[in-house]
Amino acid sequence: MFPAYLTGLTTDALVASTGDMTKAKLAMLEYLTRVPDAPAADVAGALHLALPAASMALLRLVRSGLATRAWDCARHAHFYSITTRGRARVEFFFAKRA
Repeated sequence: MFPAYLTGLTTDALVASTGDMTKAKLAMLEYLTRVPDAPAADVAGALHLALPAASMALLRLVRSGLATRAWDCARHAHFYSITTRGRARVEFFFAKRA
């Protein structure tokens, strides 16, 4: 779980209502729906997270099948994209809010 000072969220607001999906991870997935092939630094900057924290969270999303990552040799960086499963998870959470 992310410390509140890294996310700008209160501790109570960090955990979404189901499973281990935190609001920070949900925000990352939502960002990846809008910005395909985003480097970790861009995700971290957009969500006001520390780069190591964002990188680890993105790796967890990849391992859980919600995102993919690819290495760009020219830019020496990993780029992340949302999967179909990740997009379905975002749609589920936003439908649940409505």
